[in-house]
Amino acid sequence: MEKKVTRSDFDMILKKGKNIYSPLLSFKYIFLDNSVSSRFSFVISGKVAKRAVDRNLFKRRGRHIVRKVKDDIQKGFIGAFFAKKGVINVSFIEMEKEVNSLLKRAGVLL
Repeated sequence: MEKKVTRSDFDMILKKGKNIYSPLLSFKYIFLDNSVSSRFSFVISGKVAKRAVDRNLFKRRGRHIVRKVKDDIQKGFIGAFFAKKGVINVSFIEMEKEVNSLLKRAGVLL
């Protein structure tokens, strides 16, 4: 798994990506091909979480969850998780369930 989603990747995700929704997150993703490694980004607006500490916590948790399942992730996917209101108030375990559920529904996890 590569480190970051580039700006051009992000633009492509927003224009051509497929959406999957859950109560706390929405996941927008695109499949390129099996030769590139999968990359994911976590986005949270200042409207959802006013404090930078909370926004950074959401991103750290998300990256950790993806790292935990990196061996089960298929190659070729690029995606972004967008936070909805209330995501700051949930526990790590609830967020992990949401992220894994979205990845499974998208066909990213083996």
